[in-house]
Amino acid sequence: MRNAAEKNEKYILVTGDDAVERLELQNRLFAKETKAHLQKAKLSKGMIIWEVGCGVGTMTGYLANEVGETGHVYALDISKEQLETAEKRIRSEGIKNVTFINGDINTLESTTTDLADLVYMRFVLMHLEYPENAIEKIKKLLKKGGVIVSQESITSTILNQGIDVIDHYTKTAMSLAKHNNIDYDIGNRMEALYKQAGFNPVNVYYNQQKVQAADFQKMLLMSFCEWKNKAIELKIATEKQVEIWEKEIEAIPTNDQHLMFDIFKQAHALAWK
Repeated sequence: MRNAAEKNEKYILVTGDDAVERLELQNRLFAKETKAHLQKAKLSKGMIIWEVGCGVGTMTGYLANEVGETGHVYALDISKEQLETAEKRIRSEGIKNVTFINGDINTLESTTTDLADLVYMRFVLMHLEYPENAIEKIKKLLKKGGVIVSQESITSTILNQGIDVIDHYTKTAMSLAKHNNIDYDIGNRMEALYKQAGFNPVNVYYNQQKVQAADFQKMLLMSFCEWKNKAIELKIATEKQVEIWEKEIEAIPTNDQHLMFDIFKQAHALAWK
């Protein structure tokens, strides 16, 4: 694993081993849509892939298997702890065509690797203060005709479905993002961002999928527990409010397997160099 340790102070969630359960759940909820999105970009054998923000490697193995022995995946993440977790996962699966790189896409210098056929990232730009810079860096990784495949959030579109605490959760998360000068609704700007960077054509489509109540509750509770202390520290919420909200999230009904919740909208972008 190549090291260039950086820390993303804008990221309000935990990383490393503490993040594994949440990221595994996130992948279980979104993997089907993500894989369909990658197939639209014609992911295939022999491709050179850069996975920006690989996290704990929930999609890395899929990418490596899809490109096969004649292809290669360069998996980049700012968190050394997450990369170590990802590498253990990939090595345990016997996958050898992945190189792990510890670094920040915003400060990544020129690489000695082959230019990429495809750059993949999921929920990455929403955590960056200067996503325009990241896109410019990514553009330099791509060969002519290469494609960025990205998936981003429009967080404010989480529907409360008559449960007030969901609104409290969403508004507090959005306030934390605003404090950090990041955009949790960046999915609304995908087409403009890529066109501004000179990508052509740019195709963006949206979906808002339904998830089972138990998964929805678990996702909210895990992420809430990761950032609640930051909300208190920044006086975005009080300790008493946080205590009440946590109990209300825990009280979301989950016994009915037919009860579904609309998770936030996602923007899926394909942008060709």
